[in-house]
Amino acid sequence: MDCSKGQTARCVGCCLLLLAAAACAILVWKNDESTRLLISTAASSSLRAVGLEPERWNTSLGASLGKVFSATGDDKLVGAEGPRLKRRAYLQHMLFNLGSSSKGYLIRKELVRTWWIPNVTRGYVWLDSPIIEGYNWRSEGLPEAKIAEDTSALPYYHVGPRAVLRLTRIVAEAYRLDRPEVWWFVMGDDDTVFNVEALAELLSKYDHTQMLLFGAGSEMVRQMNDNSFEMPFGGAGFIVSRPLARALSLTIDDCIRRYAFLYGSDARIGGCAADLGVQMTRLKGLHQFDVLGNVRGLLQAYSVGPLLSLHHVFGVDPVFPNLTHIGALQRLTRGMLADPLYFLTTAVCIDASRLFTIVVSWGYSVRILDGAWNGWDLEKVERTFRPFGWGTQFAFNVRDEIPAANKSCALPFDLWIDDVRSGKNEPVESLYSRNELGDQNETCASNVTRILRVKVIREASPASSLSKGLGLHDRWQCCRSTKVDDSGLALTIVLSNCKEGL
Repeated sequence: MDCSKGQTARCVGCCLLLLAAAACAILVWKNDESTRLLISTAASSSLRAVGLEPERWNTSLGASLGKVFSATGDDKLVGAEGPRLKRRAYLQHMLFNLGSSSKGYLIRKELVRTWWIPNVTRGYVWLDSPIIEGYNWRSEGLPEAKIAEDTSALPYYHVGPRAVLRLTRIVAEAYRLDRPEVWWFVMGDDDTVFNVEALAELLSKYDHTQMLLFGAGSEMVRQMNDNSFEMPFGGAGFIVSRPLARALSLTIDDCIRRYAFLYGSDARIGGCAADLGVQMTRLKGLHQFDVLGNVRGLLQAYSVGPLLSLHHVFGVDPVFPNLTHIGALQRLTRGMLADPLYFLTTAVCIDASRLFTIVVSWGYSVRILDGAWNGWDLEKVERTFRPFGWGTQFAFNVRDEIPAANKSCALPFDLWIDDVRSGKNEPVESLYSRNELGDQNETCASNVTRILRVKVIREASPASSLSKGLGLHDRWQCCRSTKVDDSGLALTIVLSNCKEGL
């Protein structure tokens, strides 16, 4: 390296950058006797390029360069009162990054509006070019637009759309914006719906100073078989810790060249992380939605954890009947924003004497089934949907669909969320309803078949009920009582935390 007069600072900077890039490829682990260093071929080449021999590296030097990846920032949330305020304060450490295009975003921004919390959620939408029609993100209460850097110099072998190169680099470009308060980089598409507060609660339980990659797979086995079971499917969203984002920012272009044969940006990120010795940690609640049709069965699936994301929401039927996609999402996210940690969690009430089962998918629906169902069957996903063309084997257990009854005095039927009411330190009330089918009269064999409205009263539960590292509640809430009013048209369900032994 020729360091002529006046260029010393630049050369020093280049050397430091190469050293940092080499450190990215070093995997450090400890056993009872010593600390070992494994240096990859790429790291060895980088070290030799700056005049260092890999064999001379010792644990002290490795530990020093390891500090490059230490995130900074005060983890104390000053002035926060109550779990919800703490969650919202923690959002300052999360940066959402949505991949989009200038043409597509004009439509997709209405979807983003359903879940984005103005002045609370932080992040950007990354575009290929400026929006000609103009975009005032401040007045619209939406993410700021950023134009991604040029990728024309990077190799492209016509595997997947060329835009994947731009999308792969978003996490690196977001890190280079130099926002030290950001600990987590949340990546998603412009048709991804995020439950931002539930993600904040979950991420707060992890060590942001470690190299971490969170994600989820596809609903289809063949999708993962053709791509990878270990890569985070990007539409469902994946989360990169600050140290990993920094490492990726130093290696991303070399990695893109190395993985030019892969199809998507998410596969490339998975490969880049693997080269750094980082494997994906799975988060239940991130949903890729590689399915078509009616996704009611997936949303009503037996669950003890909150929904974290939904993808491909324009590729499936609207999540509520007789509504547009956006109208249905507005209705769905009403429950999510009201109580993020319990959104879509399940509670089951079984009336063994009258032989019916009530399944509450909190914030979405109440489904009343014929017979006394058991948990073994309810945790299987009702197959109301169909595959997206990648084989027929799902990555979870399914059971046959039981269509809703289309006549009076018949089961099963669904009641859909209307409203959520809550007050400070008071139980949360959610209201559900359905349209009346034909004549509802006294001739129905069971009062339950005449129900048109349901009120679910649920006692508030502390955020600490989320299990560390799982994003799940310890268990579902128990059904304390069910009561049909004198008219036979309204049902009240009371839920509370289960007592020991129940």
